Amino acid sequence: MPDTRNTPEGGQNNIIRIRDAKAGRTFPWGLEYNCPVHEHWNIVHTGMLIPECHQIYICTDNCLRGVIMTAVEMDAAARISSVMPDEAEIFNGRLEEITIRGVSDVIRKLPKRPRAVQLFPVCMHHFIGCDMRYIFDQVEREFPEIDFMECFMDPIRQKLTTTPEQRQRYQMMKVLAGEKGPEDPSKVSILGENLRVRDSDFMEILQREGIRVMQVQDCRNYDEYLAMGQAFLWITKSPLSKYGLEKAAALAGRRSLYLPAAVTYEEIDGQLRDLLHLICEASGRSPAEAAEKLDTWIQEQRALTENAFRKAREILGDTPIVADYICEPRPVGFARILLEHHLNVVRILADQISPEESEDLEALRNSYPDLELMSSSASDSLYERERFAARYGGCRSEAGNSGGAESKILAVGPKASFFTGSPYFVNAIEADGATGYMGIRHMLHLMCEAFREPKNPEIVTGKGLGLPGVWEADGGGHMIGRAVFLA
Repeated sequence: MPDTRNTPEGGQNNIIRIRDAKAGRTFPWGLEYNCPVHEHWNIVHTGMLIPECHQIYICTDNCLRGVIMTAVEMDAAARISSVMPDEAEIFNGRLEEITIRGVSDVIRKLPKRPRAVQLFPVCMHHFIGCDMRYIFDQVEREFPEIDFMECFMDPIRQKLTTTPEQRQRYQMMKVLAGEKGPEDPSKVSILGENLRVRDSDFMEILQREGIRVMQVQDCRNYDEYLAMGQAFLWITKSPLSKYGLEKAAALAGRRSLYLPAAVTYEEIDGQLRDLLHLICEASGRSPAEAAEKLDTWIQEQRALTENAFRKAREILGDTPIVADYICEPRPVGFARILLEHHLNVVRILADQISPEESEDLEALRNSYPDLELMSSSASDSLYERERFAARYGGCRSEAGNSGGAESKILAVGPKASFFTGSPYFVNAIEADGATGYMGIRHMLHLMCEAFREPKNPEIVTGKGLGLPGVWEADGGGHMIGRAVFLA
């Protein structure tokens, strides 16, 4: 258990110093607080990315409330259905039969037969001991023309095994492995990403090499989605998609590359060299000339990034910065590079530290041991909100009502804004789809922009930031999503 004796709050279990932090299960498990910040995506949002795909949840109405509300908020209610067994059907040994019959009935009654179905059994199927293989075999036999994706909505297991998000993303990629055919050395597919990848070094390298990059956000129908399987290389930068990418690519006989959201220069350079090696290998080119051009490009990017840091320091000065894991998937590495460039990071909001960030964690422990690490889900996290704001100048909760520039807290991410009460925040998730040198510069730009222009922190309760479509404000100043998804 982490040592909390030296926390400024005198022993709370939701705050530790970075010197006491360990990778993995950083905070002890216990009663959890679910803060009202919903901008990150859930399994409903992610599943809607595949065109002509329908989602079916087999669950009681209490749990279905959330997923149905998500679909309605996305203007995608027509693409989700439910099967709701009653209590007698759950406990009389007929849950397999009810599940099969309910799913079949839903599919037959749809106005248009879907090309693919994401099927979501839930926690009760584990509790009752359902034969899930039998269920999937039966529905696949009845509807052979449909690609069934074996998903789960079972949060009871997510701390001890693969999460529902990991399993869903694997199933979304697994259907690509079924499209047998020769690989295309002129195409690369980016898979397992909620947001369109942009402002990315590896996208720039691929385009410079004349390679077409395919993303699910560009697919207009299911056939175009399946065509992504033809690419010679499958890439993801999402830690939730690494498991599925490697497993599905192995089934398809494709190369795969995991490029996590690196922020330290050495890791960025290593990723780009790995990518270039695979490009040269697939095309039969000698890597020597390409590597020389890459090194020149890297030096140019470093110079641009250093200049961006100089400008950010001029604007932000010593402003306290709090960063969360919703905005920055690698929050420890992100805090490290900001601190090493003399920006005043005072706290990281993260419920655990990925082993991928062990090197960054060690660097922070050695150089910035008093940096605070706070859990956003520990039961006493809410009470820390007022204490923190008071300690750093007391930002008000309404935009435009702060105590002046000297009292600003810059929050990088929606959860950071919620827990600091700061109207000066970067309203982005998953690094806004950016990564590498270009991603660092993009985030520095967003930080400076947020520092100058306060926003209403209440918008962080909106669901699914970054959904396709237009986001607009209603008469009360709340953000309402108007997303259009392909049927």
